[in-house]
Amino acid sequence: MAVSLTDVARRLRELIVALDRRAPRSEHAGEAAIARDAAALREKAVNRLAEIADKKTPAADTAFPSTPGDVAALTVQEFTFDLDQLDGNRVPSLDHVCRTFRDDANRALVWWIRFGALRNWCERTDVTTRSTSDSRIVRDACEVAASFPLNHLWEFDPIDFGRAVDGMAVKRALASGDR
Repeated sequence: MAVSLTDVARRLRELIVALDRRAPRSEHAGEAAIARDAAALREKAVNRLAEIADKKTPAADTAFPSTPGDVAALTVQEFTFDLDQLDGNRVPSLDHVCRTFRDDANRALVWWIRFGALRNWCERTDVTTRSTSDSRIVRDACEVAASFPLNHLWEFDPIDFGRAVDGMAVKRALASGDR
């Protein structure tokens, strides 16, 4: 039985989310190797998802997201294309985002929705306190936000999203050999 590209893409998104939610346990033997393997697997899944998106749909064919579950995953590169150039509270114009995704207005809309969900999460008091103490949190949050599922409010669930961001930091530390 052939598996459709839509099913493969859905399963890859589920794998990415599961890997993002996994919290490495540095006290366990071999955890650094597991974290490295998980990071490599996540990268392969994100790259494969991008390949499928290229094969599955020509430009301008990202589905219009009518429910939070319809919001497509973006690659980390797509989502972070301009975020490093943003200063503090500056938000890119919708026109700028649409020009970036010029062949796919729905993909621009997906970026805008994901960016709004990330901003809402970042504006939480507990996140603001954490992010001022560690600038890597914002980078990790951007990576997670590219593909993390949205809740019924079109936002990231604060607890699950925070755990995924924390998991990225722990994975990075374990992979680099930091303790």
